[in-house]
Amino acid sequence: MPLQADTHSFGSWYKTHKEQPPRPMNKARPGLKIPRALDQLVMQCLSKNPGRRPRDIDEILQLLEPMEHRYKPGRAISRRIEDTLSRANVPEPGTEQDQGASGKTVDPDTMCRLQTWPADKPVAEIVFPHLIPSSRSPIVSKWVMLPEAVIETVKRRSQEQNAPKRNTYHRFRGAMTPHPMVLWLSVLEVKMGEGKDPDPKWLPCYLDLKRSFLLKLLEVLCKTGEYRILFFAIEDPQLCRHVAKVTLSSAHRRMLYQWMEKSKGMPATQSNLSKIKLKQELEQLKPKITQALGS
Repeated sequence: MPLQADTHSFGSWYKTHKEQPPRPMNKARPGLKIPRALDQLVMQCLSKNPGRRPRDIDEILQLLEPMEHRYKPGRAISRRIEDTLSRANVPEPGTEQDQGASGKTVDPDTMCRLQTWPADKPVAEIVFPHLIPSSRSPIVSKWVMLPEAVIETVKRRSQEQNAPKRNTYHRFRGAMTPHPMVLWLSVLEVKMGEGKDPDPKWLPCYLDLKRSFLLKLLEVLCKTGEYRILFFAIEDPQLCRHVAKVTLSSAHRRMLYQWMEKSKGMPATQSNLSKIKLKQELEQLKPKITQALGS
C-alpha cells in the first residue's frame, strides 16, 4: 500500500492519512513495473494538497488517454497470450505432466510466438542469441529484427509448396585463440520481387565461450540439435511475426561440443581480437555461401 500505519488503530490510520506522504508504487512494492506517467497520476490523486489533485474524473480520463494509445499494444499482447494459453495446457514445474506424462503442452513454436521484443533492446536491424525458458528443455533461439516486407517474404517462401527444403543456411566457425569464440551464422534467402534473384540476409552472432549463459546456450544446442529464429518487424516490434526452425547436423553438434570442451581449459584474454578475426573470415566466406545459395 502507498500508506502504511504503525498500528491498525483508528488514531494511527487517521494520523497516517493526514500527515504521511504516499509512497510511489515502486517503493511500496519493489520490483513492480508501472509506467512513470501512471505512477505520477496516482500520486497526484493521493496528494494531501487538494490543489494538486485532478479536478474531476474528466481530467483523470484526459491524463489516461495518452497512456491508452501508448500501452494498448501491450494489452493486446496480454490478451493474445491468455487466449493461446487457454487453448493449451502449460505444465507447472514439478507436476506429473511436466515430468513427461502424456498430455497437451505448449509446443516450442507456440512458446516462441508468444515472445515480445525486450525493452532493453533497440528497435533496429539487430540479431542476438537467447535461451527461452521452458518447463521441459530451454529453447535455443536467435532473435532478429527486420523490415516487415522482408519478414513477409520469408514467410511466403517458407509456405510455398515448391520452395527448397532449405532456405535458411547456417554455419559455425570457431576461433580458439587468443580468446575462445564461435561465429554462429544464419543466412536467409530473401527474394523481394518477381524476376529478381534471392538476396542473402546475413544473421551473425558471436558467442563468447567464456560467458556462462552463452556456454549454456551452446550446451542446449548440442543436446537438442535445433534452434529457432524469431522475427520481429521494425514497424511494429511488439509481436513475434514468424518463427523458423533450423536443425543441425550431427557433425555440427560434435564440432560445437569439441569447441566447448577445449574452451574450458583456455584463459579469457582479448575477446575483441577473436571477434575481429571471425568477422574477417565471414567476409571471405560470403561469396562462397552466396554461390551455394544460388545453386
